[in-house]
This record gives sequence, C-alpha cells and structure tokens, in this order.
Amino acid sequence: MPGPSSNRRQISAYLIFGALTTAVNIAIYATLTRIAGVGYEWSNVAAWAVSVAFAFVTNKVWVFESRSMHPRVLAYETTTFVASRIASGLLDLGLMVVLVGLVHAPDLWSKVCVNVVVVIANYLFSRLVVFRTLEA
Repeated sequence: MPGPSSNRRQISAYLIFGALTTAVNIAIYATLTRIAGVGYEWSNVAAWAVSVAFAFVTNKVWVFESRSMHPRVLAYETTTFVASRIASGLLDLGLMVVLVGLVHAPDLWSKVCVNVVVVIANYLFSRLVVFRTLEA
C-alpha cells in the first residue's frame, strides 16, 4: 500500500498533468470554435478525444507509474481508461449542453468550470479502477 509521500507525489503529478490535459482540451476547443468556426458540440468532442489520448500516456507513465506492457494489463488499462473517459466525456458534454445550450452561460467560462468536475471524476476513475495493480 502506498505511503503518504507516495500519495502526495501521485496527486501532485495528477494535478500537473490534469492541468496540462485541461489546457490541451481548452486550447483545442477554443481553436476550433474561435478560429475554425466549428460549433461548440463538435469542438467539445474533438477536444475530448485529443485530451484523452494525452491523458492516457501521462497517467500511465508519470502519474500512476504503470510500467507493465503485458498485453493483458495493457488491454485492461486501455479499455477501462477509454470507458471511464467516455463516461466523463458524456458528463462533460451534458454539462456543456446544460450550461451553454439551456442556461446560456458563456461557453469558455462553462468549459473551465466543467473541466474542474471532469478532472476530479477522472482521478477517481483512474486511481480506483484503471491503474490498480493487476497480476500479469
């Protein structure tokens, strides 16, 4: 079982890479909506897809330090990571539709607020389900 300093390192690394993932997500979203003229819904989906790929690599290697490349472990991690990100992606999209589409809140403000909720959900999924220790 990891000790307190290990937990602090993990949370610190998660916050750093979570912030970078959020920055990637918002940068892609803003570029698509502001420069390319793509609607917020499709921009949000594209931003989510790019940030999921970025997050998988950073979470696996640097946050949870999962070094196993055994096919069974890698398949489990990839499948559960993508499934958990689909769940949080649907949460992200649903909250954006509510805030922007129904409440008419500013889209970038909404995007930042929604990302806070999503980052917390993603940490819990990754820590408790995705990158738990598996026997190869």
